[in-house]
Amino acid sequence: MNLNINPTAVLMARIPFISTVLLGLLFHIPAFAQSVKSVTYDELYDEPYEINKLFMKLQPVITEYNSINMYVGFGLEAEYYHESLLDIKANFRRSYGQKFDLMQDLSSKNNIQTVNNIPTVTKAAMSGELIGTYHIKDFEKDTETKMILYRSSYRRSNKWRSKVPDHIKVPSKVRKIIGGRFGPYFQGSGMDVRLAMDKQGIESLQGAGPENVDQTLTPNDPNQFPDGVPSLYTNQSSLGFALGGSLSWIKNFAIKPTRTFASTASDMIITTYFDVLIAPWNTIENFNYKGVEYDASVIKHTAVGFRAGVDGKFNREFGWGYGAEMGMRPGVQKQTFFAVIKISIPIFSTNLNHEVEAFSK
Repeated sequence: MNLNINPTAVLMARIPFISTVLLGLLFHIPAFAQSVKSVTYDELYDEPYEINKLFMKLQPVITEYNSINMYVGFGLEAEYYHESLLDIKANFRRSYGQKFDLMQDLSSKNNIQTVNNIPTVTKAAMSGELIGTYHIKDFEKDTETKMILYRSSYRRSNKWRSKVPDHIKVPSKVRKIIGGRFGPYFQGSGMDVRLAMDKQGIESLQGAGPENVDQTLTPNDPNQFPDGVPSLYTNQSSLGFALGGSLSWIKNFAIKPTRTFASTASDMIITTYFDVLIAPWNTIENFNYKGVEYDASVIKHTAVGFRAGVDGKFNREFGWGYGAEMGMRPGVQKQTFFAVIKISIPIFSTNLNHEVEAFSK
């Protein structure tokens, strides 16, 4: 028996069936994806005002780029919260050393300025501040927080990596702090004298020395800057204060799902801030070159700037945190931009209360 089957005709006949199956799958998949398991939980605590009072941060990695210098270094930071009245933060940071500090490295390799025939190397980049924040408004609000559901069995497989984690939204409280900030700060590092002169249009620097020595330093004179020597270097520093405002969010609660999920917590403390920076005291050190001391005070300064930043950490005895800020820092004119990234690990914290309740039998 000879059967002449037209494949095209068969396919056309099957189109209604295939379409029905595809449409069924199309509507079935979203319905499956949007299904949510019912999860009950016990609230362990929800106390945004019961946070640790003292935080000590070790910052093994700090990187800063600014228009004068660039470095990688380390820092130390401490924060103290006094009830709902105020908090105080102190920090200090500096470069790891010459190989991690651009100006210090260049001055060591390229600087021909001398004092008693000893090459001058700029100081390590460093900065510090002491900022107090008064809590203008400290209040609590109801909110909803997304909590990730996690099973300890995920550690024994790759399931955690290969799936979108389940989550639930839990009613919780959030503490908000609107604060006013004020405090002193300082910063200092090496600088490129020739670059500063070029940017500010300064044609020469005058020096005081023996009469038979040229007392004029001209940036474009090849006799002053021989081949292979890109510039001369010195140190600059600023001392001033920051005045601004901040907004903080604090959550400190935990839940225990009644299924096989592990306990989960949200104990974040996040602060955003904006400061005006005012530095009345700016200094550029004089430097020696070919036996002449040159006066660097002719290089102009900018006394006012600003910054915006964010700090985050967790309310735990041992935790970690992060920070970043960016702005225009007072200092050498036309070289004020800066950006900083900080990683804090570990963070040690305590509530400074070691009293234990006692009851008579």
